[in-house]
Amino acid sequence: MLLHESAPVVGLWRLVGEGPRGSLIRFRWRPDGIEGAELEPRTPLSDKADATTWARVSPARGLTTAVHVEPAGGAATVTVYGEQGVRMHKCPSAAAAAAVALPHSQASPSPLGTSPKGSFEHEWLEFMAGNVANRSKQRRRWQRSAAQARSEGPTVFHLRRVPELRPTSKHPHCGCWAADYGPQGLEVLLLAYDFKGRAAQLVATKVTGDELVPAGQVSWRAAAAALPTPWAAAEQELVQQHEERWLQEREWWEDEEEDDGEEDEDEDDGVSASAADSLLLCGGGGAHPLAAAAGEAGARGPPRVVAIHEGSGQVAGPGFAHPEWVQGCLLVFATGGLAFVWGEGLNQVTEMRRLRVVH
Repeated sequence: MLLHESAPVVGLWRLVGEGPRGSLIRFRWRPDGIEGAELEPRTPLSDKADATTWARVSPARGLTTAVHVEPAGGAATVTVYGEQGVRMHKCPSAAAAAAVALPHSQASPSPLGTSPKGSFEHEWLEFMAGNVANRSKQRRRWQRSAAQARSEGPTVFHLRRVPELRPTSKHPHCGCWAADYGPQGLEVLLLAYDFKGRAAQLVATKVTGDELVPAGQVSWRAAAAALPTPWAAAEQELVQQHEERWLQEREWWEDEEEDDGEEDEDEDDGVSASAADSLLLCGGGGAHPLAAAAGEAGARGPPRVVAIHEGSGQVAGPGFAHPEWVQGCLLVFATGGLAFVWGEGLNQVTEMRRLRVVH
């Protein structure tokens, strides 16, 4: 397949049919063709992702990958030959460049004899005619699990396009996000606004998932409209719990008894060392007595909650057994981050950071 015929694959895709985990695949142009890379959120949770080369459509390197994108553009198949025992012939780099520039309308449908020997078209037709170089038989291992061997021969992967949604002032949270699901690890969510029904919702669909709620399923949803302020007592308590949890998770609490000996040695304007440390820990959330002073001093503390959205989250047993929805809410922070708080006694919080994907 000529590179210009593979061009529609450029963008973000979700790997399907490979278990509940799935993968986020990015295809983009490289100097020698099109490169597909698997993207995984970087640990600890951040806005960055690590990329691992997954497939190449490159005449200069040997055409080991064939791509077919359905006319509607929402689905694609990737056939990988390479190490499976079938490999397309390499062609010169000049022919690779010609393959990019050659319009399909100018490609000759004639037999092999009319194509210049050494050209990309000649190499491709030669492969189609059955002149295939068989390499030594060996098992190709899937990149995510080196211990899992796949059968010999070409491997076909199925993809679904991931919409590349851009945030706007009216829809600020749409796009790809990295999410921390605790024991289940880091996963990728696609946040999109749904205007069906009586009220608009923000829906989080799993691009990558886990054995409980797999890729392709909705993880949570929340009302697009935030709760009015001032918040009720229940929401204020929720904010306070968030700040306390933030401090505990980062293990920034210090034993006051250990700091008693330093109080008289390091005082500043009547504030003891232990109290100053507490200022640094509490931040500007308002849930602790010294939080306001810490906020004025610019100390680093829990991110400030600026909006709360009512919602619900989907939970299930292993194998997506007995799925059900539980109450929850979405917290929006001044830093731009998000967190979904799972209610009904689950005592779980899924923190999120917008994922920066460079094309």
